[in-house]
Amino acid sequence: VLNGSTQLWERLADFFLEHGCLYFYSDHIRNDKSDVIRRVVALGRPAGEALKKKVRSRDVELGQLGGLFAETVGPLLVDVVGPMQSQLIIDWIRRFIDQHLPEMLEEETYIASFCLSATNPTIWGHYADAERGFAVVYATSDGKLSVTSPIAILSGTRPSKSGSSIVEIGHYKDERLELANVKYSTKVPKVNAFIRLIPKLHYSEEEEHYDVPLLLPGDAGKKQENMIGLLKYSEWRYEREIRAFFPTHQRLAPDVRTVRVAIENIQGVIFGSKMSQENMIRTVVCCHLMKEGLGGPPSRQFMFFRARRSTDRFRLTVEPEGVLHGHYYGDHIPIRTMKDMPVEEAREMHSVAENIAAS
Repeated sequence: VLNGSTQLWERLADFFLEHGCLYFYSDHIRNDKSDVIRRVVALGRPAGEALKKKVRSRDVELGQLGGLFAETVGPLLVDVVGPMQSQLIIDWIRRFIDQHLPEMLEEETYIASFCLSATNPTIWGHYADAERGFAVVYATSDGKLSVTSPIAILSGTRPSKSGSSIVEIGHYKDERLELANVKYSTKVPKVNAFIRLIPKLHYSEEEEHYDVPLLLPGDAGKKQENMIGLLKYSEWRYEREIRAFFPTHQRLAPDVRTVRVAIENIQGVIFGSKMSQENMIRTVVCCHLMKEGLGGPPSRQFMFFRARRSTDRFRLTVEPEGVLHGHYYGDHIPIRTMKDMPVEEAREMHSVAENIAAS
């Protein structure tokens, strides 16, 4: 939606009129029309004032903008270039608004989704091959995940190497990602398009010098920009989802934005209730290879659990199976089962299983 001050509507009208003139007169009329173009672009201020007067303080949806612009600015253009050329310019501007403006407003956002429920059969049905797959258990003590990438593509901040209080901004190979709760609603979040358009509008050298583009967002009514990516339709509420945003301001290929989560944030795996014995063994071996590949002593026990169907309710139970242990050779699978576990260790496994089920 668009919601802003008269100055923003004036700058937007100027932006559209200049684009429309440059396109129309450069591609359709080859002779010099600089005087006409000047007079058309000069309509930016009165056109913006007329638009603001018409919309007052209400939100204008992007889909309504083309019609609103034609209805409000069309009569002003007629007085300058006549009805025929006015209609051609307005037609081009409407196409620009409908086809190209949405592309200018797009922002690349990459999200990783996590679920707080490990016992909901609907979740297992949607995301784990109808309980034949598995779930990864992540753990965090401060609401953050540590991730790393082989290349420096993670946008972030670091204390300055000079040792002062200055903070440097850059791209790094590692970052700590905040986890945020998803909210559920029947209404979609609104974004004020002016916030994203302000850097693309035209400014004089003097305005650039005095940081006008940095001050103008205060003229745009705040909407729910901070909820983009954190608001979902209310019927997804059962997912109890939390999300982490990939820290980048550039478009990245899928393989590039694959990052490794620190092993300290991975507590274990829950086998699905219908997972085959063969796939459970493969999963244990893969986890063993992952731990061996990372090297160094394990920071915590890597745990295995099993989701099981209940005879008296739909919700699943979570039962401890064992921990990653020992070496892989021949038929020996690197897992220590509950029956071979010391009492204290077994008690901890049961406690973690209860916490997973209770969350």
